[in-house]
Amino acid sequence: MLSRTVVSVSAVSSTSPSRFLCKVNPTIPRFLGLKKLPHNFTNCTTWNKDLNLNRKCSTRMDNFTTKASAAAQPLINADELIGSVETFIFDCDGVIWKGDKLIDGVPQTLDMLRSRGKRLVFVTNNSTKSRKQYGKKFESLGLDVSEEEIFASSFAAAAYLKSIDFPKDKKASNNLFYFLQWGFVYVVGEDGILKELELAGFQYLGGPEDGGKKIELKPGFLMEHDKDVGAVVVGFDRYFNYYKVQYGTLCIRENPGCLFIATNRDAVTHLTDAQEWAGGGSMVGAFVGSTQREPLVVGKPSTFMMDYLANKFGILKSQICMVGDRLDTDILFGQNGGCKTLLVLSGADMIECSVCHSKISANNNNSKAVVRAYDRHRSDVSSKTRFLNLLLVVGDCVLVGLQPILVYMSKEDGKFKFSPISVNFLTETAKVFFAIFMLLIQARQKKVGEKSLLSLSTFVQAARNNVLLAVPAFLYAISNYLKFIMQLYFNPATVKMLGNLKVLVIAVLLKMIMKRRFSIIQWEALALLLIGISVNQLRSLPEGSSAMGLPVATGAYLYTLIFVSVPSFASVYNEYALKSQFETSIYLQNLFLYGYGAIFNFLAILVTAIFKGPSSLDILHGHSRATMLLICNNAAQGILSSFFFKYADTILKKYSSTVATIFTGIASAVLFGHALTLNFILGISIVFISMHQFFSPLSKVKDEPRDDSLEMVDGQNSQRSKDSSFINMTAGANDDASHHVGHDEKAPLLPI
Repeated sequence: MLSRTVVSVSAVSSTSPSRFLCKVNPTIPRFLGLKKLPHNFTNCTTWNKDLNLNRKCSTRMDNFTTKASAAAQPLINADELIGSVETFIFDCDGVIWKGDKLIDGVPQTLDMLRSRGKRLVFVTNNSTKSRKQYGKKFESLGLDVSEEEIFASSFAAAAYLKSIDFPKDKKASNNLFYFLQWGFVYVVGEDGILKELELAGFQYLGGPEDGGKKIELKPGFLMEHDKDVGAVVVGFDRYFNYYKVQYGTLCIRENPGCLFIATNRDAVTHLTDAQEWAGGGSMVGAFVGSTQREPLVVGKPSTFMMDYLANKFGILKSQICMVGDRLDTDILFGQNGGCKTLLVLSGADMIECSVCHSKISANNNNSKAVVRAYDRHRSDVSSKTRFLNLLLVVGDCVLVGLQPILVYMSKEDGKFKFSPISVNFLTETAKVFFAIFMLLIQARQKKVGEKSLLSLSTFVQAARNNVLLAVPAFLYAISNYLKFIMQLYFNPATVKMLGNLKVLVIAVLLKMIMKRRFSIIQWEALALLLIGISVNQLRSLPEGSSAMGLPVATGAYLYTLIFVSVPSFASVYNEYALKSQFETSIYLQNLFLYGYGAIFNFLAILVTAIFKGPSSLDILHGHSRATMLLICNNAAQGILSSFFFKYADTILKKYSSTVATIFTGIASAVLFGHALTLNFILGISIVFISMHQFFSPLSKVKDEPRDDSLEMVDGQNSQRSKDSSFINMTAGANDDASHHVGHDEKAPLLPI
């Protein structure tokens, strides 16, 4: 996503210790075509239980023993990364803005991620502003970011004090800080820390007003300090002076149990876009030197903020991606928290580790950007992955293709002896049990610090947040019933052909609701789809004059309209409902979706019993082996889809479902003697041409020429980014392109 950069995408388990290579993993120079780095040294920092810091390098961490591995890799398939992540955490300085200048391409990228249902969180080590003040800065830059999405190190300092029950008044004698009469906090920093402490209810001293105070040194002078100060918070301070150093030093040295808290230890900060400025680490260093104590760091790369975010939003750390521009803070922050990480250079020409100051060139004159819709299937994937994809395709073809055949086999004399609603109810019930089974497995794999999915509070809160899933569940209940009704009017192959019409309806809904763009070639492909279905004449209507009180033709076309529109709207709305609560576990969401579906189908059974008598309550009446197989098939389809979205992609799913049309036609001809008419053969041929044309790389929406700069595509607008730190995360299908990167050029180093 982020341009002019080398990208480090790594998934690190938060439970298995590993090592973070401070230098840069050799993967990066190999990718850039550089020689192997001359050395690698390990950055390893540990806190013991007494809060004594043992350091082997200058980067500090939090109160956990953390050894994180940086498996740096070039970002090849951005769609795959986006699909595997629920939450993106962005650094601000140098990633979103430089000084007061917004980095080009940021709005488009954020809009694109939000449109795909991703939670966005913005984390900054800059403590000069409060969350409310940062909200105003985002607004001034034209970005719609709520205060709840912003986490500054100033807020982290106040949050940490709250987490340890730091005293706010004289009643605090009952807690850990019983020796304090008051819970005063001495602040070496600016207005942001003061405002966050005030909002949290803490008493504070110092701040910018102490910047004007001076010490008049006279013989025998003894500087007084407040004995009630229980914590000294040090952040970035443009009003830093000797008075603050001495006052804070006295508090830390002489007040029993006084905490030494640093918002961050950043070496540099971005006050303007012209150059880097000395960061908060320079202020913290003064106190480290005078007190000979190491601070407790609450900002990056400490995991305190990561743990706070994970607990607040109920986020799985393995489904978070940290996006930043510094190895020693942003990337290490994500690594320490067990998250994926994405490294950006924000227009820089060098990669530099501010810990050891090692550099490698970011330029690669031989880099080649190759983007195809199915590039990850052409890449060097393991034979195990290829075999899994093959199993998914074969399984989907068999299950999707068998569904209309099993429905047809379950009919007797052209009618259903069983209630189709009972089949749908039993299918949803089977999927509910599967979702519960998966929840139990996931609960046993819960990592330390993560909320239990089985707790009552988590379940109730998730149920409230995902109540919108009742809408697609209701629509799916109607759609699944119509699948049986359609079998009364059309043979299995024709039902599959009509099902392809959903693609057109979904495309229109995506265009209207989610502002999805389609190229002219793709619209032409959709037109071909209509033609292909029209060629396959609907000549398989049953004899008789009416269907549910309507003429046969009228009933058939009415069912076709509902059969196409209802599930299409259900799919689009289901995507909206799932992505609007993306932080919720997919297994919990599936449980709610399947549960609502079972409830609606059970209510339909009760309504049927009212009109047809109590005998309709026998949900197993009229069932046969074919219907039992149908129930298993329908449940397996829903389950298999989850494996597709996790281990493959929707494009592969679409191709396999299309291939299922051939399977259905051939199988129905072999089993039931349905003739494969010339109309069907021509129709299916046109449909396949349409599908291939629609998903072809050449048909994707093209951006404007790059002109040696990176374009951001958010699904709606293309915008050149001349000094952008963003690469195209939409990862659409573009032509092959070679980018020769010069010193002043801003072409991307990675596939976009």
